[in-house]
Amino acid sequence: MLYFLSIASGSLSELDTLVELAHTLGYLEHNEELQRQVDDVSGLVMDLAASIRRKL
Repeated sequence: MLYFLSIASGSLSELDTLVELAHTLGYLEHNEELQRQVDDVSGLVMDLAASIRRKL
């Protein structure tokens, strides 16, 4: 399970980079909401991974 959460975390990091790049290149005018959603999901994934680690 931790393996898959690690992959999800990496994918979210990649998405975060691509959102920032799209904003920098002018493809996204307002990326605050999308950035907030990426941050929220990233926090959920990290919290779930931490919870699983505590139970091991």
